[in-house]
Amino acid sequence: MGKRTDTVKTEPEALVGSSEERYGEHQARDAEGATLVEGFDTNSFDAVDQSVESPGETAAQPAEPENINQARAQIEATRAEMSETIDAIKEKLNPQHILQEAKEATLDKAEEAAGRTIATAKAMASDAGERAKEIGANAVQQVKRNPLPFALGTLAFGWLAFLRIQSVRRRRALARCCELFEEE
Repeated sequence: MGKRTDTVKTEPEALVGSSEERYGEHQARDAEGATLVEGFDTNSFDAVDQSVESPGETAAQPAEPENINQARAQIEATRAEMSETIDAIKEKLNPQHILQEAKEATLDKAEEAAGRTIATAKAMASDAGERAKEIGANAVQQVKRNPLPFALGTLAFGWLAFLRIQSVRRRRALARCCELFEEE
């Protein structure tokens, strides 16, 4: 890119003049090899010049009122849609709305967790009950298949219980004798 030596006019006078004068400067600069803006297309100015002013005319023809009314209606519709969207965003970002959503989400999660816990507890209780029934049924079947070991076990348990009872009776009797002896 070449170094730019001209100054940019910001005065209102810079904007005055025919389109050929304004855009002709750009075309001349382009012809010299200096590009003002990357991708700058001077042909687009020619199309604008033709649509805005024809040779011999001083002003563009006014647009049709129907097109203006359509454009205004579209602008109003867009404004209404944007207003609704902004209102919806405001509502979503309202702290009370956010707090309410958080409460609902927390309650939902707590209910789900409680439901899962209850279901797990019921399943465990059911399993324990079924296992107890199975153990009881298995024990009865074992006794029916092998009655002698069960009878011997019951006899041994009974003998131990009898001995324990006898031991307790002897201690009590001995304690009474000791009390009587001490009193004398």
